[in-house]
Amino acid sequence: PGLTVGHIPVLCEEAVRFLVRDASGVYVDGTFGRGGHSTHILRQLSPQGRLIGFDVDPSAIAVGRQLESQDQRFEIIHEPFGNLADAAAPGTTLSGVLLDIGFSSPQMDEGHRGWSVMRDGPLDLRMNPQASQPASVWLQRVSVQELAWVFHRLGDEDDPLLAQRLAEGVLEQQRRAGKFTSTMQLGGAIRHVVGSCTGSSKVAGAKLPMRALTAFLNREMEQLVDALHG
Repeated sequence: PGLTVGHIPVLCEEAVRFLVRDASGVYVDGTFGRGGHSTHILRQLSPQGRLIGFDVDPSAIAVGRQLESQDQRFEIIHEPFGNLADAAAPGTTLSGVLLDIGFSSPQMDEGHRGWSVMRDGPLDLRMNPQASQPASVWLQRVSVQELAWVFHRLGDEDDPLLAQRLAEGVLEQQRRAGKFTSTMQLGGAIRHVVGSCTGSSKVAGAKLPMRALTAFLNREMEQLVDALHG
């Protein structure tokens, strides 16, 4: 039996239809996740086609190993997609690359991974637990200026002054109450500061700042640049 995929990415069929132009080509799914795109791509490939998947999330790699054992056309690589140029075999010409950056719904539903402001979990935010530092540790050493930059540049906060006030407020709450250890703690602090600045303390107010922290800690923008320049 083939791999069972519970989550189908948004616009999956449309994306794969535009991606696969040569059924015998070599393709890359740079953000394998839970295999939604990859299984659709493999259905479009001939027996001569090949698909290489990349991911840094150990849970995704486990799913990828399962698919790898079932389909000899597929290979999973436990590296960030920014390394795709180095990981491809010498002389390999890629027919197409798919990058669906960010978290999938199943990953967001895993509260113990700490990726959702709707479900409590440890304040980690890393895709790869072996890489860099968890958010709880990083927040203890970050400066107001650097945190404001993350909120402004990676969190779609157009107002640099609001990003600065958000960074100041979050770090001040940490100084007073101690280290943030859970997503709900940090999310609550963000909502409190956003509420004092804008008058709204809805859960949605914490989503973009949390997403900005996640993008920074996982080096998403750097990986994208590396992949495009590779």
